[in-house]
Amino acid sequence: MVGWVIGPLLWIGCQSIPSIPTQKNIPFEAFNLPLPIPNNLLDRKALGLEETKRSSLFNLNELKVDFLVIEVFDMYCHICQSSAQNLNTLSEALTANQPNSHFLMLGLGKENTQFEVDTFRENLNVRFPMIPDLEGKFAKSLAVQRTPMVMVLGRSPEGLEIIAKREGYFSKDNVQEFLNQISQFQSNGY
Repeated sequence: MVGWVIGPLLWIGCQSIPSIPTQKNIPFEAFNLPLPIPNNLLDRKALGLEETKRSSLFNLNELKVDFLVIEVFDMYCHICQSSAQNLNTLSEALTANQPNSHFLMLGLGKENTQFEVDTFRENLNVRFPMIPDLEGKFAKSLAVQRTPMVMVLGRSPEGLEIIAKREGYFSKDNVQEFLNQISQFQSNGY
């Protein structure tokens, strides 16, 4: 009886909803929230944090990138699991198609432990850094309603701007849609 009740609740928490229009203003506090520095040396290096700080925390403003792609996921979300391969494709396409820009993709496990994040990453062969958002503060600061939530941030003269944002299933079509929006942002001189 309990499984019958919990199963539908998990499905409701990560069901797909349409793309959300882009916006210029993002909650500034989200980029100053402390996040754990990954234990994995390759992830620290990918994030530009190989020179370990005295603290075990960092914030997104510290990352030296032109574009930052953030995936907020939940290990228990079947839609997040189904989207993982398409997000790997996006990560690979960004690196291959944009050699003159510094791209970074980062996964944040909404209310997941390090063990849950590592399990998600290993089981689905995710090839970009992932860290826990143990208390869900980052997800809450961005008003994430459904997982996965994928957001592309681009650096402009005004700071980081949302170029594209989507909550729900991330399809192969969404990969091309996000790449097109990044190209359009770049063609505007950023």
